[in-house]
Amino acid sequence: GTGIATVFVDHQLRLLRFTPTVCSIINLISTDVGRPIAHTVTNLVGYDRLVQDAQEVLDTLVTKVIEVQTKDAKWYTMRMQPYRTIANVIEGAVINFVDISSLKRAQAELESDKAKLQFKSRLLNAIGESVIATDLEGNIKYWNEAAERTYGAMASEVEGKNILEVTADDTLYVHATQMMAELKMGKSWSGEFVARHRDSHRFPARVTHSPILDDQGNLTGIIGVSSDITLRKNAEESLRRANELARLAVVVRDSRDAITVQELDGRIVAWNPAAVRLFGWSESEALMMNARDRIPISLRKDALLREYELSQAEVLEPFQTQRLTKDGSTLDVCITATALVNEDGHMHAIATTERVKSTPCKEVSEKP
Repeated sequence: GTGIATVFVDHQLRLLRFTPTVCSIINLISTDVGRPIAHTVTNLVGYDRLVQDAQEVLDTLVTKVIEVQTKDAKWYTMRMQPYRTIANVIEGAVINFVDISSLKRAQAELESDKAKLQFKSRLLNAIGESVIATDLEGNIKYWNEAAERTYGAMASEVEGKNILEVTADDTLYVHATQMMAELKMGKSWSGEFVARHRDSHRFPARVTHSPILDDQGNLTGIIGVSSDITLRKNAEESLRRANELARLAVVVRDSRDAITVQELDGRIVAWNPAAVRLFGWSESEALMMNARDRIPISLRKDALLREYELSQAEVLEPFQTQRLTKDGSTLDVCITATALVNEDGHMHAIATTERVKSTPCKEVSEKP
C-alpha cells in the first residue's frame, strides 16, 4: 500500500516479500515467495545484473544506486542495500525502485537544447519538481514555481542569493567538492540531503545536479532538479517497522516462555502459545480476562504497586511471585515486566515474560 516498489531477498537471494507496485518492474506473483530471484523475469531494458549486484551488496555491505529503465520507457532509481534485523544482523537485501521518469524527461529536454535557462519555463513549472539553476558560485539564476512551493520562497526573493544559504542544511556542504568534480567532467550528480524550508523546518530531499555547458563544452552553470522525499522516507520506515513487528510476532509465538501483554487497566491483549501451555487458558479465553484475574487475592495490592514502579523504571528486574492457573492452582513464577511506550514516550501497555521458577530470581517478591 505504500506505492514504493520494494523487494526483500535473503542471503541466498530467495524472495522473502514484495510490494504489489514492483510487479510492473519484475514479473512476480504471490507464489514466487521462496524462489530465487534469478528465476524471475524483469521488464528492465539494458540491465541484466540484478542477481550479481544484489550478491555484491550482500558480500560488501555497500549500498548500490543504479538508474534503470523499463520496457514501457519508465525510469527508476534502483537502490540495493543490506537488510538488518532488530538485532542489527544482516539477513538479506532490500531493493527499492523510485520512479524518476519526470526527472529524466526534464533532463532530456534540457540536454537537447544545451540546457539554456530560457528553455521552456512552462515545462519546468509543470513537472512538479523543483528546478533551480545557478552560476558556478552557486548564485541563483532560475527558480521555478515548484521550488517556490517546496522551499517557501518566491523567485523574486531568492534570485541572486547563494543556493546554500536559501535551501540547504549543513548536509549538502559535505557533498559540494564531489559534486563540483563530477560536474566539471560533464557528468550529473545525484544525492540526498536535508533541505530547509523558509519557515525553518527541515525535510529530506533528493536532488540531481547537471552541468550547463556552452557551445564549446565549457561548464557555465548548474541546474538542479529536487523533490521532497518525506513520503518515501516515511514509507520506507513503515516497511521497516512492519517487518520488525512481523519478526517480533514470530519470536513471541515460538518462545518457550509465557509472554503476555496487558493494557494499563489490566485487560489482556496478547497471550502466546507458551502461556496457553503454562496457565491453561486458551488465547481466546485469556483475551476476555483482566490480568488481575491471574493474581492470587493476597498479592493483588502489591501487583498494582509493581505497575506503578514499572511506569517509572520502564523495565523491572526479574522478580519472584505467584500466578493462578485455569484449574485454580498456584504457580511460583519468575516474571520480567517491560513498559511499552508510544512515540510520545508515554507508557500504554505492559509486556511480561513468565516462567516457572526453576532457578532463583532476584530476591524481590510481590508477597506481603
